[in-house]
Amino acid sequence: MRKSFFFSALILLAATGTHAQDVNTQSCEKGNGQACYLAAIEMHKAKNFGRAAELAQKACDLNYAQGCFYLGFNNQNGSKYSQCNAFYKKACDLNLGVGCLALANNVRLGIGVNPSLQA
Repeated sequence: MRKSFFFSALILLAATGTHAQDVNTQSCEKGNGQACYLAAIEMHKAKNFGRAAELAQKACDLNYAQGCFYLGFNNQNGSKYSQCNAFYKKACDLNLGVGCLALANNVRLGIGVNPSLQA
């Protein structure tokens, strides 16, 4: 259930009509976070995951929330739980609701956080 929710969220965030071979990263290189994120999604679709992560990192560094969410999602799917919540938190701090939801869900389930004995 968790994976399908996050996969659906990623698909909704990734809606774009371009193809990987058409990706132009010039706008990204000039500091356009949205362009970096869209290029990252296209690289992901083309299974160029390393390049996708680089572009998403640049988008996140430029405070484009969807880039941060993508990185959180990738880290969580790669079982890098100690890293995923930091990206979800940044996405949340940048007012991306699904980032807040992902972070809250992980805290609720104890994913990537120290377990608490308090109820």
